[in-house]
Amino acid sequence: MHEATVVLLSYKRERNIESVVSSVKSQTACARIFIWHNSPSAIINKNVDLVVTASSNLYCWPRWFMASMADTEIVLSLDDDLAFSNQNTLAEILNTYQKHGRDNLVCGPEGVSLKPKKPYFPLYSGRINKAADDQSLDSSVHICAPGEDQAVDIVKGRCLAFARSALSAIPLKPEYGETCDDIALSSLVGGGGVKTNLVPACLTGGFVDLPGKNDEMALSSSPVWKQIREQARWHYFPSQEV
Repeated sequence: MHEATVVLLSYKRERNIESVVSSVKSQTACARIFIWHNSPSAIINKNVDLVVTASSNLYCWPRWFMASMADTEIVLSLDDDLAFSNQNTLAEILNTYQKHGRDNLVCGPEGVSLKPKKPYFPLYSGRINKAADDQSLDSSVHICAPGEDQAVDIVKGRCLAFARSALSAIPLKPEYGETCDDIALSSLVGGGGVKTNLVPACLTGGFVDLPGKNDEMALSSSPVWKQIREQARWHYFPSQEV
């Protein structure tokens, strides 16, 4: 019995797909695998349940069209530069949903705790990612690899998971969905509230970066990337007043 559907996004990193698929198949929790492939070249892998190949790059949002066709309660994304590194990672994600029991919860290994009237990108110096939200910082805080569960506003899009049923209430083409689907979904699924989403400590150490994370194919390589992220932040989270 399949317990989740993992939707992979592929764009010119076909060499990584085998590693991502293998990491999903190695999980103790059983998952269906869908791939939205933004390149005209073919992907052939007997372990993949569904592949849709686009003739041009349609970016991020179409993978959620595929996710809406899943027959599992939980759906999650994986980019083509990220794989599971622990065979229990998917089970930990499923356990998180059983523990919290909320259909409007988005969770993943990385996130952002926004601060009122502060931009998406941090204002502090040094390493961007921190293990916990630091209330002393007058800045939004980017969180990764926490030692304790961290409530966040945004779960970053390299991997985010939520209940498939939430997709039924989401616009077919939301604002900024093409390139900032993580910000859009964190708000639309989470209800746009304050700190309604989660970076669970149980996911720390559960993923590994694959080649190409910051290459020219990455959306972050665009000269207008930061501007678009900020626009999406203010559109979906116009105020973070508690």
